[in-house]
Amino acid sequence: MILKSKNIKKNTLIICFIIIVSILLFNTLILNNIKKEREEIYSKSIINNIRIKVKPSLDTAKNFIMDKSYKNKLTKELKHDNLKMAIISTDSTIIYKSQNLNDEINSLDESMYMDNSFLASDKHFYKIAFPIVISNNLKGTAIFYLNSKDVYVNRNLYLNRIIFLIILEIIFLIFMILVVYGLIKKKVLTPLNVLQKAAHRINTGDFDFEIPHSENEVGQFAASFELMRDEIYENIKTRNRAEKSNKELIAAISHDIRTPVATISAYIEAIKSGVAKDEERLNKYLNIIYSKSLELKKLTEDLFIHSEINANKLIINKKEIYFKDFIKKMLEPVYLETNNLGINFKLKTDIPDIIVNIDERRICEVFLNIIENSKKYIKENGKIELYLKLKNDRIEVKIKDNGIGIKAEDMPYIFDKFYRGEKSRNKAYGGAGLGLSICKNIIEAHGGEIHIDSLDEVETTVSFTIPVDNF
Repeated sequence: MILKSKNIKKNTLIICFIIIVSILLFNTLILNNIKKEREEIYSKSIINNIRIKVKPSLDTAKNFIMDKSYKNKLTKELKHDNLKMAIISTDSTIIYKSQNLNDEINSLDESMYMDNSFLASDKHFYKIAFPIVISNNLKGTAIFYLNSKDVYVNRNLYLNRIIFLIILEIIFLIFMILVVYGLIKKKVLTPLNVLQKAAHRINTGDFDFEIPHSENEVGQFAASFELMRDEIYENIKTRNRAEKSNKELIAAISHDIRTPVATISAYIEAIKSGVAKDEERLNKYLNIIYSKSLELKKLTEDLFIHSEINANKLIINKKEIYFKDFIKKMLEPVYLETNNLGINFKLKTDIPDIIVNIDERRICEVFLNIIENSKKYIKENGKIELYLKLKNDRIEVKIKDNGIGIKAEDMPYIFDKFYRGEKSRNKAYGGAGLGLSICKNIIEAHGGEIHIDSLDEVETTVSFTIPVDNF
């Protein structure tokens, strides 16, 4: 799987966009809230300052409503506090107004409805109205006019809130950066660090580990990297096995060729030197030479088949044959050879009279290889039994002998190339250990199965199947 860098870039841009939009929205909400709160507090501060400033004059105005003699005192207080005021009765009659108030008092009707609020008629003054209530009865309205310079509100009171907003935004931005970094570290940086360490281990020749991966793009890349590591590791193990097999092959061939060649050379030298003086001894020597030459031929044939299997070039040429005729022809030399060796060979069942589709030469090699193994490892007065049975669409074959058997610890490796077990490595038995491995490959190439049952020092039974209708 190729790393989808475009998707990573796209996801990163989306995350950045979300962060920016989040910050903007957060900033807008906070600013709007502070602006609204600032206006409310600012308005209340101005009103409170005005109320404090006009309270003495408002109290005197109440006394003036009840007693007109308070007019002079009211005028003096207003002048002292730099205030202007008009008092309007409940019937909209002006009963008092400060000097030079004509320019400011333009709308008495509008002023009548002012209650605990102010109107800035322009940037130079504020106008505020208070009801005059005496003994729970509305007696009129006092309207004050104040110079805006006389009403001071410290705007620096909001500096702390602005600083708080900036700090809050910084904290929010740091939090979002940490969140994004955590996500990138978890999804990208950590997996890439794992891949870097894995690449270093591979570079040092260490392949025996697994690379964890997730389902995102980086995880898919890690999965591809893991597949590559596993494939390289398997190739290395295959190469090592091949090298080991080659070494074992050379060792086995060296041993198995040396013995018959040495025997042939010795008997030829004896014949040349005149040791075989009579015809009987000469024939005996020639038979031994012939027997050893057959061993060499069998060894070279096995090596050739082994090379075909290794190169995946084992050719199976199937054709229809009469199975009964095939078995009879194949067993003719077997009867003769086993009889000469004093081995009791018997066909224990009838031969199925059917037509099969097989590679005649290859299947014959399987039969003869297994029988040859039985002959090689059989005891004195030994016997070999052949069982043939047609079951469903397969022929079941069993070749049983009362030879030395196979140890339990050798059973798992019996079909491995060059494996011959401890006893069979005795020089008396020879062989390169390729026979059963070749048999397994040929049977499986025909779609059949093969397995072995054995009791050490008692008996061995090799069973395999041959499909009938395998066209």
